[in-house]
Amino acid sequence: MSSLSGLTSSEVALHRKKGQGANLAQTLVGAFPGRRKLRLQRKKMKTISLALLSFLLLIAISACSRNDQTIIQDAWARPGFVGDNSAVYFVLTNPSDSPDNLIDANTDTADMVEIHLSKMDSAGVMTMERQDLIVIPANEKLEFSPGGLHVMLISLLKDLAPGDSFPLTLSFQNAGDITVEVEVRQP
Repeated sequence: MSSLSGLTSSEVALHRKKGQGANLAQTLVGAFPGRRKLRLQRKKMKTISLALLSFLLLIAISACSRNDQTIIQDAWARPGFVGDNSAVYFVLTNPSDSPDNLIDANTDTADMVEIHLSKMDSAGVMTMERQDLIVIPANEKLEFSPGGLHVMLISLLKDLAPGDSFPLTLSFQNAGDITVEVEVRQP
């Protein structure tokens, strides 16, 4: 009977009538305010821990998604037929405080993809030179345009007609791979 101390006589009678199963244990826990207080403290600690973990996760995510990733704008390509070549032009913006390097370009639209620089040689003839990497200076823009830097699409695998579009993935040393949708249009 000492284990039932603190209970009213009606609670004791109810438990004797129903048996001393789980309901008695629940009532006993409630009869001892120290245990209830302990449960509330544990619940409060779990809530505080969860809130702290959520806050730290939010900080980590925001640090990883800083808004200094290379931006590719106004990507467009010249029209072309299967087996022919085409070129892709765009404007790169590097908003970070450190330079980045464009190291590769890929698309399923052509058999080969290379980064080129068109320039006039000493005899006045326009030539194209393959570039292994292009440095994009910190906090600057770099334009890929006709007669200058461009991505060369060699041996097209499908016709490119004005109004068509296709994905092009540019690979950067720091920013990683960025895929952009390229619009086909007349120069």
